[in-house]
Amino acid sequence: MAVMLDDEKRRRKWIWGCTGGCLGFLLAALLLAYIIVRVLMRPVPIVPPETFITPETEAFVIAKVAPDDPLMVSAAARLALLRGFLERLPTRRGAPLQMNAERIRGLVLQTAPLQMVAILQPGHGKEPFERGVAFSVFRGSRLYGLAVRSYMESASGRNQGNFERYREALLVASRPGGAMGLIENNYMGADTDAMIRQWVDAILQRRALEAQSPKGQAPPAEFRAGGQLRAAYRRLDPKQPVLFASLNSRQELLDLLALMPAGRARDLLFAAGSASDRVLSLSGELTGLNDRDAALTLFFQCADTAFAARLQAALTQIAAEFADTSPLREVKAEQSEGAVVKLDARIEGIPDKVAELATYLSQGRPQPVK
Repeated sequence: MAVMLDDEKRRRKWIWGCTGGCLGFLLAALLLAYIIVRVLMRPVPIVPPETFITPETEAFVIAKVAPDDPLMVSAAARLALLRGFLERLPTRRGAPLQMNAERIRGLVLQTAPLQMVAILQPGHGKEPFERGVAFSVFRGSRLYGLAVRSYMESASGRNQGNFERYREALLVASRPGGAMGLIENNYMGADTDAMIRQWVDAILQRRALEAQSPKGQAPPAEFRAGGQLRAAYRRLDPKQPVLFASLNSRQELLDLLALMPAGRARDLLFAAGSASDRVLSLSGELTGLNDRDAALTLFFQCADTAFAARLQAALTQIAAEFADTSPLREVKAEQSEGAVVKLDARIEGIPDKVAELATYLSQGRPQPVK
């Protein structure tokens, strides 16, 4: 009888020991998963967009998506829904992402604030320009970084570039279509790895400045481009979600006009001289009005006040002719600051128009303006 009682006690101890061990293992696994998720999704502050403006920059576009900006959240989600966009995003397994509209919107809100900076600067080879674009995310950068790094290593393994380290960044250089770079929460692509190295240096310099400053009191980032582009930038409100500016020293505005569909409106803008060498720079900004509409402001820096007056009159006439068919509403052009023409307008349905523009640009080459 005593032997049977001893066996029963040992059996119960074994059962409780196994149960406790399993529960302990489960709790440890849950704790580890929680820590991993917290680490991978930990926010990383986004560097100011001016960090990516190089001294050689001749044109730039800055787009920022804040979680409390319904227009930019809608525009970003709509753009991500375009056919072929998700398929081009790098994933660890190489399979295209499968997402619906609701999930994409949730992902945008989960990772926001987001930032995109694209620049154009003179080329040093056969091409007249070098292009670059940098994406920055606030949350989830470590998680997304794993996928991007895996994609970069895979591209290097397929002999599509040299995988290397530059300071604290990872690069795939000399690949078809340009170079790629990854540092912290910044994902970069450019025609040349030299531009990405410029960006890495600027990011590390900014991080060092932030580390030396009291928390939240780092000085504003310096806008490193000079001359007419600096003047164009100073007309803009850096708090707005979309900012852009371009010089016109290498016919940049003619190339921009060529992106418009051919037709009477484009011909009239060309005849008005909006892309001529009498316009030194063009800059502008978008201000969200709701989740679909935005206010647009453009600044044409002209060579002299006489040409500015003629351009203002021509833009006013063109706006009146296309008042019912143009995507711009309530257009008002006025001469300000002497040789500057300021144009204000309202654009309806921004998310759909962004998607239409992206689709149009991906389907064919711009037609030359005659």
